[in-house]
Amino acid sequence: MVRTTTESKAVVEEARREGYNEKTSQVRWLLLVVLLLGAAGAIYFGVFDDKPPPRQTPVRVPSARR
Repeated sequence: MVRTTTESKAVVEEARREGYNEKTSQVRWLLLVVLLLGAAGAIYFGVFDDKPPPRQTPVRVPSARR
């Protein structure tokens, strides 16, 4: 079915009245993509790694001889 311009405008107006906003929708999708990429990057780079940090071995300082 091919819509005429007047029908298309009516459909867009009805969608706007029901609360659909194209800009908001684009921002939501962008935010979702950024969050998913951030989570994937965090997992890949080991932010959620459960290994404890390496313990530093104590440095032995030789006592000064008198």
